[in-house]
Amino acid sequence: MKCKYEEPYYECEEETSQNSDYCTLHRDFPISSINNRFSAQFYNFMRVLEEKNSKIMNKIEKKDFNFRGSKLLELDLPKVKIENDLVLWQAKIEGNLNFRESQINGNVECGGAEIKGYVDFSDTEIHGNIRFRGVKIDQNALFRRTTIKGNVEFDQAEIGDVLVFTEAKIEGNIQFSYTHIGGYTDFRNTTIGGCMYFRDADIGINSLGETSFDNITVFGNVYFQGALFHRKAFFSKIKFLEDANFEDTQFTEDVDFKKATFQGNVYFLKVKNEIIFKKFVSFKEASFSGKVLFKGLNNFKGSFEGARLKNVVFKYCNLTNVRFKEVILDNCELSTSKLPDKIVEHEEYDNKRSKTQEYLNFLNSHSQTIVQDAEAVSDTYRRIRQCLQNQGAYTEAGEFYIKEMKMKKEVYKVNNKSMWIFYVILDIFSGYGERPGRLAFFLVVVTVSFSIIKGWPCFNGNPNLSAIILLIIQTAIIPFFMALFVYAFARKMSR
Repeated sequence: MKCKYEEPYYECEEETSQNSDYCTLHRDFPISSINNRFSAQFYNFMRVLEEKNSKIMNKIEKKDFNFRGSKLLELDLPKVKIENDLVLWQAKIEGNLNFRESQINGNVECGGAEIKGYVDFSDTEIHGNIRFRGVKIDQNALFRRTTIKGNVEFDQAEIGDVLVFTEAKIEGNIQFSYTHIGGYTDFRNTTIGGCMYFRDADIGINSLGETSFDNITVFGNVYFQGALFHRKAFFSKIKFLEDANFEDTQFTEDVDFKKATFQGNVYFLKVKNEIIFKKFVSFKEASFSGKVLFKGLNNFKGSFEGARLKNVVFKYCNLTNVRFKEVILDNCELSTSKLPDKIVEHEEYDNKRSKTQEYLNFLNSHSQTIVQDAEAVSDTYRRIRQCLQNQGAYTEAGEFYIKEMKMKKEVYKVNNKSMWIFYVILDIFSGYGERPGRLAFFLVVVTVSFSIIKGWPCFNGNPNLSAIILLIIQTAIIPFFMALFVYAFARKMSR
């Protein structure tokens, strides 16, 4: 009698086993109390297990690794060589699936399988595709140092604990869209020749669910749209050689993109979800070469210290808590986003001198440190000002120029007292050339003052002397104001 196991487009051709409507591999394990080894149920369980193991060994001897829909206790076959496909489609395995240090010249087909133990293909060479679509793995999925010539498909899979692909070499695409991963995810030092898909993935659900993509290289496009990272995520030293899409990706903990390289177009934008980066994100020393869009990021706490930003657009973002120290801004856009009145580094600088006496004591003993801090803040303002000026946002650029000059004044307060006095005067009378209204006001005040002075009684008795005194004063003051006027005019016209 033929086995009743069937799927769409597949029917088992094996004969049924004893007291069952299914063949040996497709029949269920009988319910048994394993603790009672003298019961008839336990004897029946062991008999079925022996039949299944015998069938497995018989198939292996024939180099037949088709276990489609099989119900197995475990499949522990390390260091095996498989010339064709390994098929475990819709299989149910009560224990582990172990093919460590094996060679598989075909595909690994595990779609829809249920595995209550772990899966281990570490140090294995697979010449075809890995298909685990819709698989359910209760424990770990391990692919350390695995070489895969084809694609890796884990779409809609459920992995109860750890997913590891460290130092793996994958020539095709990897697909983890709509996948649930309970534990930590580790792709460190992995090379992916194709594209990378993590659309709407749910990653790191339990308390140890950190994610690491450190030093990963992806030659194709990267898609993380709608993915949810429950724990910290690490992307340091990654190399994304094509486009990367993080639309509506949610990072609920800190994210590290330190020294990351993005060579294609990159999108970090909010469309549906409220927050993309809930906590701190670091792009320290990262490099962006393609067109990059950060859009709608309202709660953006991060750092671009030492990063190279080329063709980066910050559109409708709140950048008040973002660091730009020593950043290179090349053809970037900031004008549509909210910029801080004081950058984060400036706030930290002010905190050091919050109390006058403490500041003086600090200044005397750490003058070089305070100068370096002020120079760094001034340099950051300069970089932002140049970016705004290149966009044509001259009003905003002028505000950041004033902030830049004020921090230079702090530097001169320690290093060069005469230049400090000059910067104080320049600030008072013209706002470093950005407040020409002040200059007009002081000209009016000077003119009116001279008119009043000429009428004072002390000058009436000796008009020649008063004329000489006023002439000397006018000779000193008028050129000064004329120089300020030229400076302010040159500042405005040079844009």
